[in-house]
Amino acid sequence: MTANAIPLIPPPSEQPSIQTPTRKRTRPFEIAASDDSSSFDPISPQRYANSTPRRSAKKVCLGTPLSGSRRRSAPTRLWSPRKGDGLGILETLKMSQAWGDGKAFKEEKLRDTTAPWILGVIDSLHSKYPESLFEPSNGQIKCLDCGGREFRMSGNNTFNGFETHLRGKPHKANVSKRLENPKYQDLYQESLLSSKATDFGIDFNMPQQPIAVFANKTNPTSSVAALGAQFFAAMDADTNTKTMKLTFLEARQNNMEVKTNERIDKLDARLQASNEKIQGLSDEVTEKVDASEDRLRRELKEVHERLDLTKSRNDEQLKDMETRITKTAEDCEVKLDKMFTSMAKSDHRNIENIDDLRAAMRDSNEVAGRQLFELQAKIMNLEQLNTGSQRDEIETSIKELEASDLEMRQVHAKMESRLDAIDQAVKESKEHQSALEAQIKGLQTTQREMRTLNSQLQARAEALEQASARKEEEFHDLEASIQMHTEDIQRQRDSNLSYQKTIKNQVEAHFQHTEDLTNSAVKAALKCEEQALERERRFEERMERMLEKKMEKRIEKVERKYEEERERSRKKILRLEGRIKELESDFDFSQNGVGSIIEDLGGVLRTVEVLGEKVGSLETGLERGTSESERSELAV
Repeated sequence: MTANAIPLIPPPSEQPSIQTPTRKRTRPFEIAASDDSSSFDPISPQRYANSTPRRSAKKVCLGTPLSGSRRRSAPTRLWSPRKGDGLGILETLKMSQAWGDGKAFKEEKLRDTTAPWILGVIDSLHSKYPESLFEPSNGQIKCLDCGGREFRMSGNNTFNGFETHLRGKPHKANVSKRLENPKYQDLYQESLLSSKATDFGIDFNMPQQPIAVFANKTNPTSSVAALGAQFFAAMDADTNTKTMKLTFLEARQNNMEVKTNERIDKLDARLQASNEKIQGLSDEVTEKVDASEDRLRRELKEVHERLDLTKSRNDEQLKDMETRITKTAEDCEVKLDKMFTSMAKSDHRNIENIDDLRAAMRDSNEVAGRQLFELQAKIMNLEQLNTGSQRDEIETSIKELEASDLEMRQVHAKMESRLDAIDQAVKESKEHQSALEAQIKGLQTTQREMRTLNSQLQARAEALEQASARKEEEFHDLEASIQMHTEDIQRQRDSNLSYQKTIKNQVEAHFQHTEDLTNSAVKAALKCEEQALERERRFEERMERMLEKKMEKRIEKVERKYEEERERSRKKILRLEGRIKELESDFDFSQNGVGSIIEDLGGVLRTVEVLGEKVGSLETGLERGTSESERSELAV
């Protein structure tokens, strides 16, 4: 505030103060004029306790002080890509906000490489846990309720660990907290403001600062010459101020151009180094992929050779076993035929011998019976004829008969023992036959086992063929996945190159825009100076014409109507003062326009500084993305 210019409401008896037309969301107030104040005194803005300052102290220190005749109600800018107030907020942004939240440049989203079956698993988990928030993230699942924590799939291609996490108490507590507190739910809702407004942190609810209106004390006795002198003095002071501002602005612009060129060179060097690093990583990945392909081809070739060798060995073993089984079966049949023939012959001989022995025993029994009967008859006859002379002979004959009977019994016993031996031989032959039958059954069992083993070997050979086919399919799938991964890496590299090219183009466009703004500001300042000089010349001519007319009229009418001339002169002076105020308002508008341009240029310079910080954050993000791509390549 100027000296003796304090905000108050004048009493009705005093002279009414000057008021400006009100506009939307403004609160005009009045400032009474004093004897020491005038319309050309330097006016400084008042700091209100209940309002937000529209310009920070830093901005004032940058060489853009308020003009001496600048008003708060003047327009804040002529043309600028963004408001100075909005650009000033960018200085308080952190590097993490510049990278994560403040998206001054378009951030290109990388291609999500999540498999379709993982998306199906995520859909099933969404249907099973509808209150939880999670999303796919390059083959993993990111839990949004737990700070973006990522979960990998387990060894058996499942997400049991993530499902266990969903059933855990900490996750349920986070979900309950989000559902109970609405401010956490707003984090996942889309903002109704535009992306540019949210990016630069513009507060649309910020109250507008009230307009300061200063009243000037009118002095009806002041002459036109004094007003003109004051006007010309203000014009000279403002011209000197503008010259100083333009000189300071040119020096700052030159320094900023030097710094900007240095930053551009550093950025180009970093981009070139990043491109070389990406090219080296791409070459390393290509070499690793080629080496892995060669290794897989060699391993697959060895597997095929082993399978072929195993198959040929199994075929030879199967053929050998079939030959042996066939030969063994033929030998068994021949031996069985011979054994059955020999057994039949031995049985036939034994039966014939038994029949012969039975016939001989029957004949001997019949002969012995007849002899015994004859002997009894003889004994009876001898008893009848028992004489003393023949008794000895009879006893002798009886003894002989008894001896012959004993011999017959011995022969009979021998025959019985021989029959027992024949029966024993028959039993042994039957046991041998049963043993042979058991051996035949064992051979048949062995033959069946050999056939089972043959079928098992054939099944194993088929399983090996199927395994070989699966290995070939897996190898083809691996080749396809490696090809897809190589294409993804190539696309990512192209995307990084295009992204770097876009950043470079945007920086160049911004620098070009800054240069255009500077040129337009210089042109506008020169144009304003020319307009001010033209208005000054017209005003001088008009003042000269008006003074000439006024003096002529005053000389002609001084004797007749002194009072009328005085009244007319006063009215003319009032009209001239109104005209001067109009010219003063026009001049204030031009001053405010130049000040707005200077403020915009200062904001553009600060934007360039913020852009340098964002370029550094982008380089950090590129290095981070490169490290993540290296880790993913190592994982692959």
